[in-house]
Amino acid sequence: MRHQLKPSTPSAAARLRYITREGRYAVGLDGPRDDLRATGSGNLPSWAGGDAAVFWAAADGYERANARRCLELELNLPRELTPAQQIAVVEDYLARLPLEAARMPYTWAIHDDGDGNPHVHLMIQERPLDGHERTAETWFKRANKEKAEKGGAIKSTWWHDRQHVFWSRALWADACNQALIASGHAARFDARSKTVRFDEALERGQWLDAVLLSTITERHEGVAVAGMRRRLERDECWLEDLPDYAQRLIAYNDDARAHNCALRDWARTATEAELLAYLAPELEHRNPSAHVACWMAVQHAQALDEDRQRAVASAQQAGELELLSAVQIEQAERGAIAAELGELIALEQGDQLDDLLAIEVEQAHGAALVEDSARTAAQRAAELAAFVATERTAQQRNLLTIERAQAEARQRAAEEQARAQREAEARRQAERIAQAQQRAIQEREQAEAQRRQIIDQAREEHRAGDRMVRHARTVLERAQGDYQRAQEALAGLPQLAQERAQAVQQANAHAAEARRLTGQADAWLAAHRVRALAGMTAPADELREQAERHKQGYRNWAERARSLQSQAEGRESGARIFAYSLEQARRELAEAERHADRRWREQGGEYAAERRAELASQPDQGNRGGMGRAGFLEALQRVQERTQEPDQDQQHDHDWDGPSL
Repeated sequence: MRHQLKPSTPSAAARLRYITREGRYAVGLDGPRDDLRATGSGNLPSWAGGDAAVFWAAADGYERANARRCLELELNLPRELTPAQQIAVVEDYLARLPLEAARMPYTWAIHDDGDGNPHVHLMIQERPLDGHERTAETWFKRANKEKAEKGGAIKSTWWHDRQHVFWSRALWADACNQALIASGHAARFDARSKTVRFDEALERGQWLDAVLLSTITERHEGVAVAGMRRRLERDECWLEDLPDYAQRLIAYNDDARAHNCALRDWARTATEAELLAYLAPELEHRNPSAHVACWMAVQHAQALDEDRQRAVASAQQAGELELLSAVQIEQAERGAIAAELGELIALEQGDQLDDLLAIEVEQAHGAALVEDSARTAAQRAAELAAFVATERTAQQRNLLTIERAQAEARQRAAEEQARAQREAEARRQAERIAQAQQRAIQEREQAEAQRRQIIDQAREEHRAGDRMVRHARTVLERAQGDYQRAQEALAGLPQLAQERAQAVQQANAHAAEARRLTGQADAWLAAHRVRALAGMTAPADELREQAERHKQGYRNWAERARSLQSQAEGRESGARIFAYSLEQARRELAEAERHADRRWREQGGEYAAERRAELASQPDQGNRGGMGRAGFLEALQRVQERTQEPDQDQQHDHDWDGPSL
């Protein structure tokens, strides 16, 4: 909320040109401004002719020195709504303002430059319409409470009340939310502060919302620093060239934005345990035992991470085993291929021997060639056999490796199962400890309640035996009875008022009839002067007798009205007296109880009651000086009864007549 004052701030007309982007405000530092979406005015006086510029110029010219010429509200609009829906939100908000604020002249303008921050500027003049016609000069004069039409319009202080300002914020949020609901959007506005919403999120256990609401609040930069930031972003200057306050403010806001962005990104991907660990200091501040739950949640999260890492390692080992099995299968396939080659070589050797025999029969000179071929074939067969043996040995080693890996995997699975069992046992133990702690707390609360009950009962017994308290309670009961009867008598006041009104009506009727008859008698005498001089005034005398009877009726009814009025005043006076007597009796009873409690404590009654409560909450521990717990309680009871017996001096102090009503 911005208050426009003069002469230290821009004029209301200048503010109007700014929000409507007119004159020199149509062009900004970055070029022409094209963010104006809609504008409107309302509740303008008749002398303004519906022109907002005329009205705000008159406010600048005729308002008294140092007066508030306008009040400006800058309100955010939902970016999800269309321009027409945003205009409807503004009109709905203005229509829902209370009666006094709804009659104030206003002008509004909606700005939206496409950066996701649509907002409305609302200028309000705090002189509401009152139905009197005035000139522009008279409108802004000091108000005349006796003759309103001769003075200016009364300046309202409705917007000065903090409750009204908060109520207007809530009204704006409700208007926006109604439009969002009607349009089917899930986004909502909340008029409450970030601190209140953060506390509510913590109470409801909404950890993600609480973390998102714990961001650092940026500081307002203002027009001057905002311009410096724009020049800095356009590389028109260096940060060191700016004033120190601007450097500190820009650096603080940059750090806050970076921190808030990083916090939001982290919070949207963090687990519940991580969110609890982040909120642990705040939770511990609100509840000192909350850090234990956070620690357990973090330990549980770490255990889950270790389980995931072991699962990934097991998957990797399983993949390696599958790869090893594939290699073994490939080696087996190669062995089969080698066996087939051996068979082919054997067949080839048989064919070659047959050829050699034929050659030996046919050609003797081919014997040397056959011998060389046989030697070569034998050498190849030996190499193939050695290769097959080597592959078989490798397969056996691979099988041993697989068996060893399977044994290790079974061992790890057994260890994981044992660890899971230990964790389950630890959780059950923690639950049992928590239940035991809860039972201990409940037992302590019950013992404390029992102790307080015993002490209160002993105190009340002492009060019941105190003469001052008994007398004060008796007086209070009488005062309550008198007050109740006075209230019942007051309930008959409307009937008395009705009877008095009827008596007054009858008295007035008799008085009017007496005046009428007296006037008729005087008129008859004036019309019959001769007969009056002759003493023939019987008609006039009869009229005067009737008038006298009506006068007597008037006196009777007037006396009854006065009597009824006296009765009503007597009842009201009696009710006030009895109310005062009741309050005095209550104060004296409280004073008597306070003195009785003081004497009870001085005589050791409170100590005896506390000991009795302590022993009542403990089991019997055997004899205490030759007596059990029951005997000891009886002894304490006797001591307490003796403390309730006042001595002679106290008896003398108790001899009083109580409060005088």
